[in-house]
Formats: sequence, C-alpha cells, structure tokens
Amino acid sequence: MKQMGLKRNSDQLQYKDFIGSVNFSANDQTYYGKIEGISDLVTFEGNSVQTLTVDFHQVVEDYIKDCKDLGRPYSVSVG
Repeated sequence: MKQMGLKRNSDQLQYKDFIGSVNFSANDQTYYGKIEGISDLVTFEGNSVQTLTVDFHQVVEDYIKDCKDLGRPYSVSVG
C-alpha cells in the first residue's frame, strides 16, 4: 500500500526513476532526505509525509530541468 509516494515499511520515496531517502529529526520535528544514486547532492524536507513527498517531487523536477538547461545528461544509479 502506498501513501503519497512513500512505500509501506520503507524509508524511501520513489518518483519517476528517482529514489529519495527518508529520515526524521525528532528535535526539529522534520522529515528530510536526499535523492539517492546521483552524483549531485539534492535534498528535500517537510513537516509531514505529504509535504516531504511534495518537496521530493519538486526537487526531482528541478533537477531534471537543471540538467537539461546545462546540457548535462543525468542518470540514476540505484541498487
């Protein structure tokens, strides 16, 4: 069962070909993560699973656009 892109019993989000790690900071009451399997550091955060997922989708779209704008192909290497 999926809820807003978060796989049940998993600490990952999936969108398009991208995987995002999911972590939680109890001190900050914030979920955060990064896109896995790329050479760049791209992070995202949210104060709920829903806002984390929305931000993850946005940073993936931004990353794809930035790579296209720079004429740089992107590849995802997960697994």
